[in-house]
Amino acid sequence: MTSILRLGAASLIMLAMTAHAADIGKFTLENGAEVLLKDDFTWEYIVVEQDTQTLASIVLAQPELLTSTAKDGIKVSLANSVWDGERLGLTFDLTSSSSDHIVLVEVATKFYSDSGLALKTETLDVWKATFRLPETYLRKGEQRQSRTLWVEGIDKSQWQKQLLQLSISELKSR
Repeated sequence: MTSILRLGAASLIMLAMTAHAADIGKFTLENGAEVLLKDDFTWEYIVVEQDTQTLASIVLAQPELLTSTAKDGIKVSLANSVWDGERLGLTFDLTSSSSDHIVLVEVATKFYSDSGLALKTETLDVWKATFRLPETYLRKGEQRQSRTLWVEGIDKSQWQKQLLQLSISELKSR
């Protein structure tokens, strides 16, 4: 009887350990960008924080490096941006290869001016499922688009190159 309990406890521990992707290693790409590979076949760019709060020249030359992020099988990419007066509207594409049913994807979004200076940091709920409506959950193999999220406090004249850095800060699942 106790061996069955031990086997069951060991199985639960192993299952809990495989719930989130583990880091495999860091690699440098040909263009100089560094990425972190995970064991669930996802990756994310490693952004080196600089004291001056400016972007590196390689990112200024290739701003698409920061417009997508992935974590634990969830990928978020900037799909569209639109202005409504002084408000900036952002729409994101989401893709899931996670076996979890995702109910919340929260992304830390850092906005940069065209010259690479940090303008603003804001946390956005790019995906939020409706409570007790499973058809609104983000599931494995699905691709969805977020609603338009409105951000204020960005100067349109300083944000023509659409420089922003995305990083998934929180994932919740059911």
